[in-house]
Amino acid sequence: MTSAALRRVQQRAVPARQLLCAVNHLRPAHLSNFVNGATLALPNVLTEQGLEQLGPVAVIYHNPVTEESSGPVEVCVPYQGELKLPHGLTQRHDLPHREAYLPLTKREFTDSALFNRARSEVERYARANGDVLGPLRQIDYGVWNTRGETEVVGELALPLRWFNQLRPETRGRLFP
Repeated sequence: MTSAALRRVQQRAVPARQLLCAVNHLRPAHLSNFVNGATLALPNVLTEQGLEQLGPVAVIYHNPVTEESSGPVEVCVPYQGELKLPHGLTQRHDLPHREAYLPLTKREFTDSALFNRARSEVERYARANGDVLGPLRQIDYGVWNTRGETEVVGELALPLRWFNQLRPETRGRLFP
C-alpha cells in the first residue's frame, strides 16, 4: 500500500476558470448528504445545458463544520461555456494560481489519523513554498465506488502563490 507519507506533495499550475458552486451552512449531521448530493447534481447541471466540465469536483471547507460552527461548505466544479445559473447555485471566477496537492487513497480519506497527517503535510509544504490563497480543497476524482481501499480516489489541495515564481526550491538562496 502506498501511503501519503511515501508520496510527495507536488505543485501544479491552475488556469483561470469558471466554477459552478453549491454553498451551504450546515452541521455535521447534514454534511454528507449535502456534499454527496452536490457532487452528483453540479455535473448534471452542466450536462443538461450542454456545457463542458473542465475537471473534478472540489469540496472547500471555508470554516470547520462542527456542532458549534456551520462552515460554510462549498462544492465546486470547473466548466466552460455560457451557463444559465439555476436557482440556489452560484458561480465564481477562480483566478490563475499554483496549487500544492497530494493524492489520497480511499482509506486515507476515511481514516481520520491518516487524513490529518496528509492535511498537515500539504499545509506545511504550501506554507514553506508560498502564500496560501485559500482554504483546503478536497478533490473528488468521481471514482469512489469503483476503487478499493488502497487506490487513489482524490486529492487534498491548497491554492498558493509561490514566493519565487521561477524556482520555488531556490527561495532564500542567492544563487540557484
